[in-house]
Amino acid sequence: KSVLDSVLTDPVFPKIFKKGSLVKGKVVSANKGQVLVDIGARAEGVVAGKEIYLEGEKRELPVVGEEILVYVKDSGEESGVTKLSIRRTGNARKWYELDDALANDKVVEVEVLEANTGGVIVSVGGGLRGFIPTSQLDNARIYDTLGSDSRQGNTSELQHKLATLVGKKIKVKIIEIDKLKNRIIFSEKLVKSKADMEQRTNTLKSVKVGDTL
Repeated sequence: KSVLDSVLTDPVFPKIFKKGSLVKGKVVSANKGQVLVDIGARAEGVVAGKEIYLEGEKRELPVVGEEILVYVKDSGEESGVTKLSIRRTGNARKWYELDDALANDKVVEVEVLEANTGGVIVSVGGGLRGFIPTSQLDNARIYDTLGSDSRQGNTSELQHKLATLVGKKIKVKIIEIDKLKNRIIFSEKLVKSKADMEQRTNTLKSVKVGDTL
């Protein structure tokens, strides 16, 4: 069990946190200049300025009530103000978000970086990469345009089709996370299947016996 896991699962937080530690807290307020986070200290911790945003990520403010990871810049023992950073959480925050997405069956948006015959390599954010196997991509992206024989293997055409996905963003769900091997496996089909079932249900509600479609 890692130090980070211990921090995330320990229900009782100390009143003072050491500089350099990672802790979980709840956002109390958020504006462009300052975010206040309840981490169980004597007072709410402060995230200010450039420390609010992860480097290389879309500049989005945390949502009030959201649980996030923060890095302790200053414990506040002398000043009385616990200074925190979201920026310095690095990929630890991203792992935390991915664990949460897996546990709660959430949809994640990724960007395709590279392609090979086995699937596509995607950027998750926070410097992390994942993989979508070809078998877990939506069939409509590949097979509908390659013809009925493609499932038996037209490798060059398949690779070309996968290459066209580079730079595109895809909504996926997580199949597997292995932090030790730095491996994250995604599935687009899990997202599409749910959408297909919802569409099927809505369609059945709107049609009746005798309709011509």
